[in-house]
This record gives sequence, structure tokens and C-alpha cells, in this order.
Amino acid sequence: MKIKPYIALDTETTGLDPKNDQILEIGAVYDDGISKIEDLKIFRIISPNIRFSGNSFALSLNSELLKEISKNTGTLSMISEFEKWIKSVTNETPTFAGKNIANFDLPFLLNSGFSLRYKHRIIDVGSMYYPQFGYIPSLDEINAKLDYKPVAHKALDDAFNVVYAVRMLTNNRI
Repeated sequence: MKIKPYIALDTETTGLDPKNDQILEIGAVYDDGISKIEDLKIFRIISPNIRFSGNSFALSLNSELLKEISKNTGTLSMISEFEKWIKSVTNETPTFAGKNIANFDLPFLLNSGFSLRYKHRIIDVGSMYYPQFGYIPSLDEINAKLDYKPVAHKALDDAFNVVYAVRMLTNNRI
């Protein structure tokens, strides 16, 4: 099955509330449906070193990322850099893909100032795998079924997990 291009997206955050918690990292992969996975266009940006607040579980889950952020002296706007990257990889209104992206990642992006138009029909890999599981599985469960690497809770790695899951289901080349 030929798939139309999409952007697999994942964010790492300081908690679950897009109104009160912050984005730590954005990772994205532009999947044209043709190129090998290792040749796809990628994006990764981490937050500048600022004061964070959030859920202790989420912060501990991202402890390695927070160490990396502590050394980041940049002041770039994560959202504007992400929007520039999207414009550089496609002239089309993008379709996003992810796991629970409509209820998690996109609200965080929108609350942080993301303003690009995007297609509101989202590819959710959990929903795609519903028939195989009989319920909406986690990305960890999908990867285990596909015998693929586990979710790393690193935004770019998790975006690649989404691409792999979509391609396995649509029989596109890996």
C-alpha cells in the first residue's frame, strides 16, 4: 500500500498538562513513504536551559535529557525552529502521526505557540493496531509485537518507532 507523506512526531515533557507543563524535546521524522528509514529527514531540538516545573515522575523519566538540557545555552525558540523544519521538508499541509498525538503532543505544541496549519486527520498508531490487539495498545506493546526496539522515551527515537509501526502495517519498505 502506498502511503502519503506524513511527519511522525513525539515530544518529551515535564508532565501531562499542556497548560502547566513544558516541552523538553521535540523529535520528528518526515516519512515520504519511499526512502529507507535511515535516509528519512529528521528533526530534533531540546529546550534551552530554563527553569522547569512539572511532575516528578515525568522529570525522573527524562533525567538524562535534563542533563543534556543543562548544558544547552541556546535561546532558540523550539516551536519556530520546528515550524521552519516542517516548511523545509514539505510544501503541503502536513499530516502528523504518533501515539496519542491528538490528545498529548499537539496540545503541548499548540499551547507553546505552534501556528502552522496541519491536517486534522491524525495518524494514531495505537488505533491502527487496534484490530491486532483488540484494544488500543501502547507503542511499547506495538514494538514488542513487531520485535522492534523498545520505546526509549527520547523524542526522535520514538518518532522512528512510529514510522516503523506505520510501515510494517502498510507493507512499505523498511
